[in-house]
Amino acid sequence: MKAYRAEADTLTAFIHQYRRSTGNRLLDVACGTGLHLSYLKHRFQVEGLDLDEQVLAIARQRNPGVPWHHADMIGFDLGHTFDVVTCLFSAIGYVKTPENLSRAVQCMAQQPFPLSLQAQCSRGQLHWPFVNLDAKIPPDVNVLIFS
Repeated sequence: MKAYRAEADTLTAFIHQYRRSTGNRLLDVACGTGLHLSYLKHRFQVEGLDLDEQVLAIARQRNPGVPWHHADMIGFDLGHTFDVVTCLFSAIGYVKTPENLSRAVQCMAQQPFPLSLQAQCSRGQLHWPFVNLDAKIPPDVNVLIFS
């Protein structure tokens, strides 16, 4: 079973080390059923975003009071910014193409945050479940990548 509490602890330490903002707002993109946010909501003001309405229904039951957004990671605008945006458990791989990866990163990069992507990485190359590519991350975006 996945160690959600331990991952939330590790992520929190990374966020505190690399954060640029003094704010506390965190968006989890492709949040799934909200298990990471179950732990992160005690440390941050959290919101979740996912394309699958069925998993969002589970997330809502699991974490009442948390704002949930039904949207696609390759093109969303929630009308406000976040201090931290995460996309965990290799969920960024669902973008499937280099073009959609670029769109998703650009969409998430509109935030003044450390962007955290959980993926396999080696020698600067990101390996997604569906596609291997050299991600083109804008130089002014603070990206934290961990696996």
